[in-house]
Amino acid sequence: MNPPPSVRFLQILCVFLMGFQAVAGCTTAFALSEPQQGVRDTPIASPTNSMNPGELEERRQRVVDAAGSLVGRSRIEVDGQRFPWDCTGVVLAAYSIAGIDLSDEFADRVGNGVARLYEIAVDHNVLSSRDEPQPGDLLFWDDTFDRSRNGRWGDQLTHVAIVVGIDEHGTISFVHHNYRRGIVVETMNLRYPDVHMAETDNGSAVLNSPMRMRRDRHIQPESWLASHLYRDAAELYRISPGRTDPIAVVTASE
Repeated sequence: MNPPPSVRFLQILCVFLMGFQAVAGCTTAFALSEPQQGVRDTPIASPTNSMNPGELEERRQRVVDAAGSLVGRSRIEVDGQRFPWDCTGVVLAAYSIAGIDLSDEFADRVGNGVARLYEIAVDHNVLSSRDEPQPGDLLFWDDTFDRSRNGRWGDQLTHVAIVVGIDEHGTISFVHHNYRRGIVVETMNLRYPDVHMAETDNGSAVLNSPMRMRRDRHIQPESWLASHLYRDAAELYRISPGRTDPIAVVTASE
């Protein structure tokens, strides 16, 4: 699926941003060759709230556009509501802009914000069974930092993001809250999970962005890229809780 023009812009923005990123650790360039695995397009299970294809596509695009509108913000307010300055806040704000109010379902659950979103996806049967996430999907990761502060591996559901595009090589662009740089676009490629940088026809590009916090990489140093820590994707835009009218107003300080 070719991304719409708005997503193409975000992909270009991603490459621009990554050119300025300083990354700790070894950066090795690889030429793109045959991927490690093919891509199958497996139909997902029927969600608890289904809708016609046209409505589904329109809703998914609203989520993509909403996520893109948050890139570069340093504070998020949607229709007078202030959202947390973290990865969960980005998702809740984007969904609110897209006209999908998750606040009641989110408040009804316990645990950290990422786990709450994941539980909503499980309860509504909208975890994706595709090999590769698609625009509008939520991405979930484990072990992006040592949340328990016990010096051990095994912290589940520590980060979440929104897919805004995928190119012909399988490089996924996603919007998320980076703990150092704020709301940015970064990348993941599940076909080449061990490749950080690759040489392409257009020069060097980031295939898999760093995802593990630098301070905690010593615990399991070989697992630090987005592809290493990826857990699941969810098509949360398929559910229909709360308000369904999109909000056009997003106010934030730059």
